[in-house]
Amino acid sequence: MALLTQIGLLILLSSFHLVFTLRTNAFFSLDDFAVLNYLQSQTNLQMITQFLSQGDIWGFKKILGYLNFSFLFNFFGTNPIAFIINNYLLHTANIVLVFFISKFLTKDSLKSFFVSVIANSLYLAYFSNLHEYLVVFFILSSSFLYLPSRFKLSLTVFILALLTKEIAFTLPFFLLSLDLYLKQPSKLKPFWAILIPFFLYQFLVGQTRFGLSPDHVYATSFSLSLIVRNLQFYLPLWLAGLSLIFASPLLFVSLLSLLPSLLLINRQEPYSLYLPLTYFSVFLATR
Repeated sequence: MALLTQIGLLILLSSFHLVFTLRTNAFFSLDDFAVLNYLQSQTNLQMITQFLSQGDIWGFKKILGYLNFSFLFNFFGTNPIAFIINNYLLHTANIVLVFFISKFLTKDSLKSFFVSVIANSLYLAYFSNLHEYLVVFFILSSSFLYLPSRFKLSLTVFILALLTKEIAFTLPFFLLSLDLYLKQPSKLKPFWAILIPFFLYQFLVGQTRFGLSPDHVYATSFSLSLIVRNLQFYLPLWLAGLSLIFASPLLFVSLLSLLPSLLLINRQEPYSLYLPLTYFSVFLATR
């Protein structure tokens, strides 16, 4: 199958999501309205300053995602089609990046095509899910640049990923797993040099999030029973078995990216699987 044909088919498959979403999800959710209300009362500079010191309206620091949301709102108002197309383009770019990363690793375009189809199987319809789309786009872009040794560009995009969503901390572990798979020396010292202060910053700024009331939507717990309950929601039994049979660093990173969601008491959301599924698709390419 020719390369352009494979890319065209992936875009076509992704377009089915676009058609479905335009028909059934052309509306703003409650979370979307909360963000729109917030954006109306803040300038971008005020928003960034508040995010760096306190976090967003839910305590997170999704700076670039909110700027993306703000751009769409300022230029297109509450026209849902703009938000739908924005997310569609990011998702399509993500599955194409999965294809090229897998192809670089395996030199097998057919296998890379099929794992990209798997990555395409989870589509997020809510507009606020642009955070997931955007952070995965930066993670994959950084990985795509890292593989051919474009380290400075890769590092720059990694910083953008961290400014999009905290789950981007998994990227250096993903890159390390790629180095191990390719049996090549790791060039990740600058990534760790950024990640360690990032962890410290998150801990110092995020202390106010400890001790939230148990009924808070983002309350967390390290309870083993909670983790097991959430694992049952997110992790199919066949995947758990696969992790035992094909233990590998790539699969570990996929599970690592799910860890924060396992600690949430009151929130089980399919969007938490978007990044793990992306990592998992690349893992499948290497089998």
